Amino acid sequence: MLVSVRKYLLTVFLSVFVLSAAFAQAVVTIDQKKDACNGLFNGSFRITVTSGDEPLSYFMIGINFSQQASGPLDVNVPATVMNLRPDTYILIVDDGDPAPNFNTAVVIGSVTGVTASVDVGFPIHNTSCVTPTGQISVTTTGGSGGYS
Repeated sequence: MLVSVRKYLLTVFLSVFVLSAAFAQAVVTIDQKKDACNGLFNGSFRITVTSGDEPLSYFMIGINFSQQASGPLDVNVPATVMNLRPDTYILIVDDGDPAPNFNTAVVIGSVTGVTASVDVGFPIHNTSCVTPTGQISVTTTGGSGGYS
């Protein structure tokens, strides 16, 4: 009886060890995240899985239940999730591995739209087309990052 129990436990241990060694954990990169402008549905992010066992897929849901999306993924083929409104999204990437899946939170913020005004610097007294004597001033507000 003791020999049977030992054989059973050894068989279970080896089965679990071999199964875990046979599957590679999914490695996921999230990049090219773009915030939504003025609260519209125009945010996005890109998912790239660099290793893992197929079939691969993703499921995403906003924590405010604003949106959800899902779809297939392929190793080393980026997939872009688009048309997102501002929210925090829970992203789950599932692979063929029975071990726990990759999951993370992706925040799509809201930025204000860019507005600009132009002041041509009147009065302009251009007495010569050869010598530049005019001026212009551009003022911008909103958006994110720098302007150039």
